[in-house]
Amino acid sequence: MKRALEQIKKHEGFNRHPYSNDSNTLSIGYGRKLDTLGISQEEAEVLLANDLSFLQNIIQISVNTKKCNSPRMAALVALSYNLGFDGLMNFKRTLESVEKGSFDCISSELLHSHWARKAPMRAVELILQMETGKWQ
Repeated sequence: MKRALEQIKKHEGFNRHPYSNDSNTLSIGYGRKLDTLGISQEEAEVLLANDLSFLQNIIQISVNTKKCNSPRMAALVALSYNLGFDGLMNFKRTLESVEKGSFDCISSELLHSHWARKAPMRAVELILQMETGKWQ
């Protein structure tokens, strides 16, 4: 099977972004047909874990998170996953509070944001997690 895998990889080529193939179906990777096969829950979880690891690394490079415990760091990662990294970086006062360890000041900017209006349950949970440092 290993030789077959290598042969198919050679023939298909790798595409990291979805594309329309010759039969006009949406494909990704080494020709995986997203229209018909999609992805399994296990594959989605691997992708999610990779995305979250990447986001945690880039957040820790960009923001002083030394005063964040695990629940607070997870909340920052969740915010970045939902908003995109650039979206998280737009919350300047929130990130300044994180760097100072002033977690009681977090809620104001986040609660009055477009994001909180669009996803109020998520916002309340993540804001509370940031403020208390406890999993919600």
